[in-house]
Amino acid sequence: MKYGKLAVKILEYEGKGIFYDPAYHGRTLKVFGIDDDPTRVIEYIGDQFLEKDYGLIFFDTGGKYPREKFDTVMEIEDNKPTGLDPVKMVKKGLLKDFYTAATIIQTIYGLDRSLTDKLYADILGGKVKSVADAAKSKEHYGEVIREAYTSLDETFFEGEPPKLGKSILVDFGKTYSISIVGMAFLILAAAVKDRRSTLVGIDDAAVLFYTTPEVRQFLC
Repeated sequence: MKYGKLAVKILEYEGKGIFYDPAYHGRTLKVFGIDDDPTRVIEYIGDQFLEKDYGLIFFDTGGKYPREKFDTVMEIEDNKPTGLDPVKMVKKGLLKDFYTAATIIQTIYGLDRSLTDKLYADILGGKVKSVADAAKSKEHYGEVIREAYTSLDETFFEGEPPKLGKSILVDFGKTYSISIVGMAFLILAAAVKDRRSTLVGIDDAAVLFYTTPEVRQFLC
């Protein structure tokens, strides 16, 4: 079989290479039966895509992935500022636009369409400059956000937005809050500007299935 330029060799059987080609097999590769050391498999595949000048973002739920090959390493922990405030990230050019920021907040806190539109208008108007501002707002979207907004959330969004390189490791090894994991995944996945040229790796997708429907849809 003839493979495209994005094909990577994942196995060898009886002297023949077995390749994964996103153009032929689809954009999602799910590997099972590697419970002993999934990191080595993902590292092997990731290295091949990096050689093809692909971007790489790897969500490490075990905190075991080698760090030296990444431009950016983010350690996500409970009660630790990350700077992943979607409104602030737009200003730094890390997210596409303010509507993207508003829809991320919508997803996290369950806003309906009308509340999201009002939030978006207030972001554009300069009334809301951060998630914290949205949570403090006297508008109805502020009330809805406060129903789920916790001190963990407040701390999570604090800090300056990070610089995101071409290869990013997101370390969840010391994260215990499922909601924090879900928010970080959702925001950083949205920050991937060119998904067609970026490999998104997850060593234990089961962890993320306990987060939001949008995250589950992304994984499937």
